[in-house]
Amino acid sequence: MLTAPAPHQLPRSAKLGLLLLTVLFLLCSAFDNIWASSSDFAHHYALVARLSQLWGMPPGIDFSLGEMNYYPRGSHILAALLGQLFHSPFIGMHLMTLLSMMGAWAALGALVLSLPKRAGMPALLILLAFLATCFAPHHLDIFGIEDVVNFFYAQLVAQSFMLGALLLALHLERRGAMPLLRYALLIASGALITSMHLLPASQLVCVTLGCIALDILLDSRGGPVQRLRAALPGLFCMAAAVAALVLNPSFAAMREIAKNDGALFPALFSTTASIAVYCVLILVISASLIWTWVRMERGLARSHFLALKYIGLFGLAAASLCLLQIVLLQLGQGSAYAVKKHIFALNSVFFAEAALLPLLRWPRLRTAPGGKDGSLFYEALALPLVTAVAFLSLIHHPPYLDASNVASLEHQLELRRDLSLPPHPGKNVYVVDVPGMPGGIQYMMSIGVFATPRTANSIDVLASRPLSEPDLVGVIIAGPRSTYGQMQDCLLPGSNDQLAVVEGVCAEKELRKGRRHIGFTTEDGQPACVLTSFGGAEEGGRWTTGTEASIECHVPQIGDAAARSVTLDGAPFLAGALTRQRVTLSVNDGPAHSFTYAPGAPPPALTLPLPANTEDKMVLHLALPDAVSPKQLGMSDDVRQLAWMLRTVDFQ
Repeated sequence: MLTAPAPHQLPRSAKLGLLLLTVLFLLCSAFDNIWASSSDFAHHYALVARLSQLWGMPPGIDFSLGEMNYYPRGSHILAALLGQLFHSPFIGMHLMTLLSMMGAWAALGALVLSLPKRAGMPALLILLAFLATCFAPHHLDIFGIEDVVNFFYAQLVAQSFMLGALLLALHLERRGAMPLLRYALLIASGALITSMHLLPASQLVCVTLGCIALDILLDSRGGPVQRLRAALPGLFCMAAAVAALVLNPSFAAMREIAKNDGALFPALFSTTASIAVYCVLILVISASLIWTWVRMERGLARSHFLALKYIGLFGLAAASLCLLQIVLLQLGQGSAYAVKKHIFALNSVFFAEAALLPLLRWPRLRTAPGGKDGSLFYEALALPLVTAVAFLSLIHHPPYLDASNVASLEHQLELRRDLSLPPHPGKNVYVVDVPGMPGGIQYMMSIGVFATPRTANSIDVLASRPLSEPDLVGVIIAGPRSTYGQMQDCLLPGSNDQLAVVEGVCAEKELRKGRRHIGFTTEDGQPACVLTSFGGAEEGGRWTTGTEASIECHVPQIGDAAARSVTLDGAPFLAGALTRQRVTLSVNDGPAHSFTYAPGAPPPALTLPLPANTEDKMVLHLALPDAVSPKQLGMSDDVRQLAWMLRTVDFQ
């Protein structure tokens, strides 16, 4: 016979409804914001877009995908499926990102809040206090930040599934499910998550091994022979969990990708040694939580405090795997990038374990409830509160772009791809100089919507290829007021007041005529020059990004003759202890001309004569011996070697 819930309790469906309403509200508040600006954003989108277009991968190698040809695709398949509901691969990936940010913290918060109210309320307050620290101006690296800053999309999606598997295993154990059922759940979840990302899958396998080991050690039935016989199924499951991870094709693929050391700078840890010390601290706390749970009475007490076991095992897994990677790195086998990518799990599990520390200090918090122990707030509102505070702490950073604008551009480009673009066998489509869109988004659309090959993980290389490799250009899609958009004789059907569709061969002929004045700021758009070792356009121009750079432009005709000289306008990078910035210029391998910038001194006039052998093209080489990164000067995390910002080039 069904009984009505106690006055202070809500039905489970009502609790779930409150959580879903919270998620829906958070989605609505953040849906139009994009934070990530790294090239990873474009590369993950390209794979989602290809799966949406083909529902599989094309035969052979897709040169628009690079390493994404063999990247685990589980999370991208989910984004492609979700994108079908909105007719947009981009929206599918964006929604999966936001849901994973909330899902990771909803699952981790639910693990903490599975405690009885007496222990759970202090844990809740501590967890909320730690999450509130993430509202600081400098972000802390917890679950979700990896998609706000770097866009480790697959890692975050896999992490949310991993935490969900832990939560489900906890509830199965609390309900008295057979151990083999829990093991099967964890092993199957590990195999699924391996198809998304290796790091969370490895954590789950370690937790699975820990769960099985604890069950074997705590089983005191019978003598040694009977205990060994009873342990055999568990030992077999251990071997199955490891095999499901190692034998998965994604394991080898992710190990290969992990060899690349990307741009990742943990907020609180500048050295590998400091991360190692942090891992040891988490190992000690994790072991203490597990030992406290083991010492509890069998049955009801342990059942109510399974959070100590599962969060402790998660902490052991995250810290042990990171330490193992550090040891391998010292032996010349590990990955520095992989070490840094563990920091999101380490910080997040530290938050959860810190919330459980009062249980170690005050035994009275570890007493099992005698009857109904909950309250309306604790049972129904605490988890939505944790989810909301965690999510809001992640998204309080200024957004990079409006998602609706990106989705609109994607839709317009897909319509032109499917309905109006003429075939250009062996040639490519390039999206450049779209108003309001940074170079990274244009790069993303080129490789994602049009499968334009990428030869390097460089946005600027691809953006300048319509100029540097004209034989590959079939169509250029650009803003109507851009250099390309103003080539009226080159416009193709599909051009309007939002986008210009330009025929590539015609555009190349127009560019060969040269321009007397060429700007390089964001207002000028894609310049009519090929730049090497320059950054993207900014409000003031484009920074050089190394100790050498080059500018290649067509020389215009002035009257009946070619231009005789060229003048460059720019500004030096002078900051901190820098007292000078030297710039050496040479045109078409001609004599070098040196200029020096110093604080307080008038800027030199960078005017050079064009050699007599100059025909229709100028190649200007820059030597920049004083280039230095803002990171080296302690100014920011920017690792680019800056020396000089180019504003304009003028021919006379």
